[in-house]
Amino acid sequence: MYKVNNCLIDYEELLIILGARTIRPPPVPVPAPDPDDQKEVVLKSLLDKLISQSDIECQCNDVVFVVGEEKVKIGASRYVLSAVSKHFKKMFCGGLRESTMRDVEIPLEEFEPDTFWILLQWLYGQSFEDAAKSVLCKRENFTSEEESYESYYLTSLLNLLKISDYHGVKLKDEVESKIINGSYISIINVCECLVWSKDSKATRLRDYCKKYIKSNWELFLEQKLEYRANASDIQEEEDQTRMLELLLSDDH
Repeated sequence: MYKVNNCLIDYEELLIILGARTIRPPPVPVPAPDPDDQKEVVLKSLLDKLISQSDIECQCNDVVFVVGEEKVKIGASRYVLSAVSKHFKKMFCGGLRESTMRDVEIPLEEFEPDTFWILLQWLYGQSFEDAAKSVLCKRENFTSEEESYESYYLTSLLNLLKISDYHGVKLKDEVESKIINGSYISIINVCECLVWSKDSKATRLRDYCKKYIKSNWELFLEQKLEYRANASDIQEEEDQTRMLELLLSDDH
């Protein structure tokens, strides 16, 4: 109230009768919501520069990865990668050869370009689902006659599992869950998945594959013996023998 001591505030009605006046401030304006959160602006800008690859030699891309047998060149930022990955932090900030070089090219011949693209986009803040959708072939556009779409997608996930393990990132856990929960594993491919799980140190997937085999033991043994008997060449016979030995080992 105007010119009223705080100790008299409790007597508001009496004060009004005596001529005191109440001050009525206007409503506090609510600020309009900012559609561009600063964090999102930064992430989107970095991701756009990564995806566009419009100028692979620009200052934003100070490291180039040469990926796969095709030697696909993919530019990225050492600063971004070092901030989100211990593997890259050690590589670029830990005194290794790559941390002292101005122009860095890193060969990654053992990985597929598509799966490395997914890994990079995930490291730059994109969700795994969005990154995979933007890179992998969609079901409606899949035209291969050599394999099914499910087989193609599973192979991509297994490659992504391997590259995630190599770079020591948590994407590996998400990919592992995707394989297990997505019903991609079958009698035909579980042995292959088991081998991949061991190579990628994916313990949850390994344990799931073992349980899958044990639950269908007689069928698996019958199938592998049949495949080996009907092998079309020595290489295929050796592959089936290796799978059979894996099934019969104590570690299956």
